[in-house]
Amino acid sequence: MVVLAFSAAWLTFTPAVLAQFQQPTPMAEDVGAKPSPAYPEPRSQAMRVVDVVAYAASITELTYHSLPGPTKAG
Repeated sequence: MVVLAFSAAWLTFTPAVLAQFQQPTPMAEDVGAKPSPAYPEPRSQAMRVVDVVAYAASITELTYHSLPGPTKAG
C-alpha cells in the first residue's frame, strides 16, 4: 500500500508534469475566433446518420447479449 502511494506521488510530481504549467498562456489574438457556446456549429447529416447507426448497433448487440440463450429441456 505504501509503495502504491509512493508511486502515485512520484508520478504526480515528476518534472514532466510540472513543466506543462510553465508554458505561457496564449493571448486571444493568437488563438483565433471562438465558437459561441450558445449557438454551436450544427452537425452534418452524415454524422447524424453515423450516430444513429452506431446507437442502433450498440442497442442491438446489448439486447442480443442480455437475452438468455437456448435451454436444454429434458
